[in-house]
Amino acid sequence: MRSPKRKPARQFGAQRESNVSSDGISRTELTRLASLKRKKGRSKERLFLAEGIRLLEEAVKHGVSPRGLYTRKLDLSERGEGLKNTLISRGAPLFELNSRDFNRLAETEAPQGMIGLFDLPRSNFDLKAASAARRILIVENMSDPGNLGVLIRTALGFGFDLILLAGENVDPYNPKVVRASAGAIFGVTLMASSCDQIKSLKSRINLRLLAADLQGESESRWKLDGQNQKGSETNAPLALAVGAESVGVSEELLGLADQRLRISHSARLESLNAAMAAGIIMHQMSLVNDRRE
Repeated sequence: MRSPKRKPARQFGAQRESNVSSDGISRTELTRLASLKRKKGRSKERLFLAEGIRLLEEAVKHGVSPRGLYTRKLDLSERGEGLKNTLISRGAPLFELNSRDFNRLAETEAPQGMIGLFDLPRSNFDLKAASAARRILIVENMSDPGNLGVLIRTALGFGFDLILLAGENVDPYNPKVVRASAGAIFGVTLMASSCDQIKSLKSRINLRLLAADLQGESESRWKLDGQNQKGSETNAPLALAVGAESVGVSEELLGLADQRLRISHSARLESLNAAMAAGIIMHQMSLVNDRRE
């Protein structure tokens, strides 16, 4: 941190002799940390921030340790103190900030006094790795951070192995997405993808692709288990594609779908929230999988 010869990403959360800093951080480093609140900064430094006790607890749960822990010079709750000690014991350097500096990094209106600094995972499409997934959620053109965060959380909850981000989505490491995921961001694999890459994956592993679509088939006609080419049921890999509620899944991606699914609801409502609709379908997919097991 004190050596200008080190690469910027290596300067954050550098280990100090006592593993604890009580004198804050430099103005330069604080500015760099604050830049992580924007996509440009995250991309440049290959780092992101996660704020709050719950998010950091989930990181611990999924075996992900921060490369730096930033706390405010105020008393933490008993829960927060316990978490802080756990993270320090796992090698996370602690930096105690005054309220002004801490608030430069915080996003919430009522910060809990704890922010973690994490490496930004690589998210390039990997055909070999993607081929190992059995349940895949494909999210296309989702610009709302709350919806994307809820989709990530729901996918993890219903046993999806992989999330493919197609088209122009909000950055999944946007602070609002990270918070909306309730820490699930640490427990899922995310990959950027294109329709061509999804087509290649579909062909390689005989992936059955379902798509949420207002013009799709009603629940009585849904087929939520994989099928081989002869039509008999098998535990083949299965994917669900969902798009932004304003535009839905693109025609290009719909063209790859084996079935389009529609959720019945009152005519008084034009459509369901995208994350809610996807959650209903993922839940039903998980029930089919549970019955097979």
